[in-house]
Amino acid sequence: MKFFEGLKKFSFSPVGIGTTKKKFETETIDFEVRYLHQNILYPILNKIPFSYSLQLTINRDFSAYENKLRNFHKSTDDIDIFHTADTYYPFSSQCVKTGKPTIITQWENIPFCRNTSPYRENAVTTRREADHFIAITERAKCALEIEGVPGDKISVIPPGIDIEHFKQYSKAQIISTKDMLNIPKNVFVVLFIGRIVWEKGISFLLFSFKKLVEKVGKNAQLIIIGNGPYEDQMNFLINELSLKNHIQHIRKIPYDHIEKYYNIANVFCLPSIVKENWQEQLGFVFLEAMACGKPIIATKSGSIQEVVSDNKNGLLVQNGDILELYDALLKVYNDKEDIIDNIQKNNIITVREKFNKATNIKKIVKIYNRVK
Repeated sequence: MKFFEGLKKFSFSPVGIGTTKKKFETETIDFEVRYLHQNILYPILNKIPFSYSLQLTINRDFSAYENKLRNFHKSTDDIDIFHTADTYYPFSSQCVKTGKPTIITQWENIPFCRNTSPYRENAVTTRREADHFIAITERAKCALEIEGVPGDKISVIPPGIDIEHFKQYSKAQIISTKDMLNIPKNVFVVLFIGRIVWEKGISFLLFSFKKLVEKVGKNAQLIIIGNGPYEDQMNFLINELSLKNHIQHIRKIPYDHIEKYYNIANVFCLPSIVKENWQEQLGFVFLEAMACGKPIIATKSGSIQEVVSDNKNGLLVQNGDILELYDALLKVYNDKEDIIDNIQKNNIITVREKFNKATNIKKIVKIYNRVK
């Protein structure tokens, strides 16, 4: 939503639509956000005994109803153009059914990923009725084309970030920020920011970081920022690996302060794992870390390779390979080949050229003007 704040410079008035559940922080968003109630069926269906078994039997996914909004037409009557995300969500289907111009941003890079009802029917409707599609990566475009969307209805426009906010600190700023955050000046900081779920590779990072600590001792610290359903398992592993004194876990940080943590880090690491129905779609955190001049360690998962080029923006390793991930961490720690300076320069250039919010929002405005 931060990205769409830039629309106001082009005589568009963005309005966000969310659910009353308010899963995400929107207080810092500089435009109106409306909260609608979810479909009344969602809490009822979830209370049915043996709900999961029933869903498997009838090939229907009740989670879809969490994202169907009540009184949608009435609450959005003053909207001129709808811009929504991914074809299979109920709210995307609700947008195209209004008959107003609708643009779908496609993050999903696995064709026919949600192929149970009612996701399947939503996707069929939006693929047929939407006016235009914005794929954030070439892989997302490929998924749309495989699903039958004509190539001339798809534009590839990656998201962008505010490069005036996310930028590289001076050495003096890094030292003072470390001091403010009570982090020793000379410690090697590995930073992870993301949902605490298995597929983000947090357990593999812990195993590799354990080997790094065995090698370098107290000189290494891992900062984990995020929360999620895998926290109990993560904490169990931290205790089992005797890493408590080397890890700082922060469940939540205001978005406007997160750049401080990128800048005190020596390396940003997010070793995502491919699942049957999910792979990394892009990752704003990569863009933010790169804008702050930080080398990236990531996996060859999903669309990451369209953001992070191996040995140019960081180091890419295989999914779930603990030793390869450890070798990459150690390589950045030792930096005997002086790769970090080049990576820092490359990353800042890459973000300015490909992922600059001010530039990419102009491309979206051209599409709005074409369909309105």
